Amino acid sequence: MNTLDLFFGKTGIAIATMFQWGVIPYEKDFHELTDEQYQGYFAANGHTDEKVFAFVPEHTEIASIDDEVKTIYCLTESEKESFKDAIALIDSYCSRSEHDLETQEDKLRYVASLLPDVFAKNTRYERNTTAAL
Repeated sequence: MNTLDLFFGKTGIAIATMFQWGVIPYEKDFHELTDEQYQGYFAANGHTDEKVFAFVPEHTEIASIDDEVKTIYCLTESEKESFKDAIALIDSYCSRSEHDLETQEDKLRYVASLLPDVFAKNTRYERNTTAAL
């Protein structure tokens, strides 16, 4: 992944979304829509030739997130792939860390400290940049 994709592509959006959710999704958290769900998705969002997936948290860390995120979040296959790229980037940053990053919270907090503020803006990972003023 290149820097342009991080700032202007779907990977950056996926990272910002993970900061909003406060979780790093697993592959098993994405489920392809049923035929009936596809019809509703197309009615609301227009037709796409891509597969569409719903983010449905199954593991404990995600299942405990707030109700706003628990609403069904749908994404296309290419958007889902950008989450994989974002997760790979997070894993890459964390693997080089000297810190003990055991939980998703630890990993997200650490990566947010390395990325420009725009990615974590208005999330619990946002850095307090006014403290130095």
